[in-house]
Amino acid sequence: MSARLLVTSVALVAALFHLIWPDLKVDGVIVALIVLALVPWLGAVFDSIELPGGLKVHYLEQRLNEAQTELSKAQTETQQAKRAAASASQKAAVAFATNKPDSHTRHADRQLKDLVAKYNEARAAQESSPRRTAILTEITGRMVALSGQLSHYHWRKALESDDPGLRVAGYAWLYAKPNPRAAQLLVNTVTVREETHFGQYWGLEALQRCLPLADAVTVAALTPKLKEFLSKLPTDSDRHYEPSNLLEQLAEPSRALDSEAVS
Repeated sequence: MSARLLVTSVALVAALFHLIWPDLKVDGVIVALIVLALVPWLGAVFDSIELPGGLKVHYLEQRLNEAQTELSKAQTETQQAKRAAASASQKAAVAFATNKPDSHTRHADRQLKDLVAKYNEARAAQESSPRRTAILTEITGRMVALSGQLSHYHWRKALESDDPGLRVAGYAWLYAKPNPRAAQLLVNTVTVREETHFGQYWGLEALQRCLPLADAVTVAALTPKLKEFLSKLPTDSDRHYEPSNLLEQLAEPSRALDSEAVS
């Protein structure tokens, strides 16, 4: 503001002296000085102004706004990358645990019950930390592996349970064996019943495999609830990344159909 006032004042004073000078009249010089006086105030209207003689004035304020926009865009992209990396890290840990050899697969159902107990013990024994997350992720990976050994599992009962370990076992089962009939219960469990962030994440992982298999009516009915849940999550969390990614995937077929309809 002070710089604008200084430039304007100097230009107007120069114009005034030019007018009161006995031998001078209003001419191109006066016009140029008046234009110069107005230049600092036109930044909100023009990006730049080219003056006589080829001199071009670029407005700093406009450039600062553009820089701020670019910075905000870069920060958003960085947050998305961090969320994607956190999600990928958990998936990689589960994949590693899933590929571990197990010499007692004949008793997979009993082992799955044991893992539910270990999951709950690990949650109760430690405060929230990356180390605890790594332990829970390794247990979840073993649950996923064991789910492949079982021909039947009461996943409905698991998802409706008040036991957080049992719910994660249900997510692991549906992650390993996606079932479109589980989509609605998964949404209800994750958005209403599930209280742990870890459980929400793996519930969303299971949903990401089950919901795309459901019919269009089911997808359309569940999408608003997912969007509402998404709006309540921290934008820098992997839990926010997963439903965002899922909703984008579900919207792609609709966009393709809309394009075909238009063409």
